[in-house]
Amino acid sequence: MAMCDSILAKGDKVPGFGHEYFNYTDPRLLHLKQFTDKAMQDNQNVFLAKRCLRIIPMYLQNKLGENSKATVFAYSSVLLQEIGFQDHNSHYLLA
Repeated sequence: MAMCDSILAKGDKVPGFGHEYFNYTDPRLLHLKQFTDKAMQDNQNVFLAKRCLRIIPMYLQNKLGENSKATVFAYSSVLLQEIGFQDHNSHYLLA
């Protein structure tokens, strides 16, 4: 959670959590998660992303008191890495 605290201390939002329009779980995330659950079930980065999806929203809810549900960006970086995309400056890297 030190990473979250460091980002919040700068006044920024944690990438991949909290959405301007979706006050519920991002529907794009649900489709992406369904795919990875089938196609990459034994992948350690996917396992880590799943843990982050459970832990970080609760942590941010307790710390900020606002909706911080995961968005598609919380998961897409894992998939981009797995297919060989290496330009970390152009996507969120949480895993």
